[in-house]
Amino acid sequence: MKKNRQRRKPRKPAGKTGATDRRAVTSRKAAPQAAPLDDPGLQGSKHQLREDRKLEKQGYRFVPELADRVQAFFERYLTHSAGEFSGRAFRLEQWQLRILRRLFGWVRPNGTRRYRRLLLWIPRKNGKSTLASGIALYLLTADGEAGAQIYAAATNREQAEIVFDAAKNMATASPDISSIVEVYKKSLFYEARLSRLQAISSKAGTKHGLNPHGIIADEIHAWPSRELYDVLTTASGARRQPLEVVISTAGSNLGSFGYELFDTARKLQDGVLEDPWTLAVVYAADPDDDYSDPAVWRKANPNLGVSISEEYLREKLEQCKQTPSQLAAFKQLHLNLWTQDVKAWLQVEVWKSLERKLPWEKFKGRRCWAGLDLSSTKDLTAFYMVFSNADGTFDLVGRFWCPREQAEARAKQDRVQYPLWIQQKHLIATPGNVVDYDWVEKEIADVAKHLDLQEVAYDPWGASGLAQRLQDQHGITMVEFRQGFKSMSEPSKDLERLLLQRKLRQDGNPVMTWMVSNVVVEKDPAENIKPSKKHSRERIDGVVALVMGLARARLGQDGGSVYDDRGVIVI
Repeated sequence: MKKNRQRRKPRKPAGKTGATDRRAVTSRKAAPQAAPLDDPGLQGSKHQLREDRKLEKQGYRFVPELADRVQAFFERYLTHSAGEFSGRAFRLEQWQLRILRRLFGWVRPNGTRRYRRLLLWIPRKNGKSTLASGIALYLLTADGEAGAQIYAAATNREQAEIVFDAAKNMATASPDISSIVEVYKKSLFYEARLSRLQAISSKAGTKHGLNPHGIIADEIHAWPSRELYDVLTTASGARRQPLEVVISTAGSNLGSFGYELFDTARKLQDGVLEDPWTLAVVYAADPDDDYSDPAVWRKANPNLGVSISEEYLREKLEQCKQTPSQLAAFKQLHLNLWTQDVKAWLQVEVWKSLERKLPWEKFKGRRCWAGLDLSSTKDLTAFYMVFSNADGTFDLVGRFWCPREQAEARAKQDRVQYPLWIQQKHLIATPGNVVDYDWVEKEIADVAKHLDLQEVAYDPWGASGLAQRLQDQHGITMVEFRQGFKSMSEPSKDLERLLLQRKLRQDGNPVMTWMVSNVVVEKDPAENIKPSKKHSRERIDGVVALVMGLARARLGQDGGSVYDDRGVIVI
């Protein structure tokens, strides 16, 4: 393998932080000196502080020397290698100090690192790749791990090499690090510990047999599946204190593995979930924030004024005014908001805000209207139930089916978490490689036994057999509902109005949230609309079923149809 530079004889700088072996600290039996209360490693959210106090009673502790070591490593040995800061020493900002000192300063009762995972979600141009590459170099040279394997991983090699190249450039620029690390084109090698840092892509099938001590997972919002992540994280089980660092901006696919991790990070940071071994840090605006307000920019961009300027963001915002289609990208890249396709119809953040716990017991005996969209036998089948309330609101509960043998393939193709949804019972897997309509029939019939199921609307294309059995054998009123502009336009507009008026409550099924984020509408010359399976990014079967169910619920309400007065627009 050809090296980029002449090999020097490795030497271990005496007394240097970057080469200090951790074992001297972790074997210490005496209690460490207490850290000052204002140490960034002891600062955190109220939830984190409560978690800290609880763990301290179990023998966990903060060791200032370990936090000092990683801070000194960055500030003494690392320099920036690109942009206006190229050649300057790595000066840690307060937000970076809080992450590093907490991440490396807290230990378990046995002296090993408390945190085994960092979830860092932060907008672009805030230096996340530079911070991650510095962590990679620390794990390679200063973490005391023999034979350490450090991997910078991403959806493709080019993306993975962003972190790797930054680490390589910093290693080359540092006399101390370059004296002990051999720099190759595709890897860094620390001979004294037989440790290596290299970049890998998301082709998981070729990564079995690895034994990572450190994992840097870059821009995970774009990863097509969780396969590589699972391969790497499960392979680190033999390590004493492995560390995975997930860094990313927000994306647009709410059914992706990346969004799952983002949602986990948010809930950990807010105290909704508990995981004392994951450090979750999310810098982002809130969906209702004024995206043109510089205060919101500061909230989402901790490096504002350092690596990114207000002037830059103001220029980007002006471009959005000239080209509105760029606004979604501005929110995603610079405010860390998960955005839909610019053509998406329904506001997914509003939909998510309407999530409620809707147990079946609440609806026993209640009147209900439903829509059934069978789609293809190899795709998803959706059944959506609509319950009307006296105050003009509606409760929505959905069920989804898929063929079990197609779940893995569909997960890769659609880049969503079918297996996880099946495990969590948000998606029902029927035996075989096509949706088993016998299962669908049985479950709808079971619903009818517990609810006062008034009608089920269905598209007669491909569903006549199932519809006939549900009506003849189970006494369920089945209503043909074709999916053209004439039938779909008014209930589609009704759904949009009810959503914006927040007159809906939905059961939080992530399959439906994904579909809401996908749906695009078609318009005809008379401004009639309908959800478009042809133009939508991914599957929208649940939205179609909901529109049909809502149409029948409106017709079945006391006082007649809401459409009777305004009529249906037909061309």
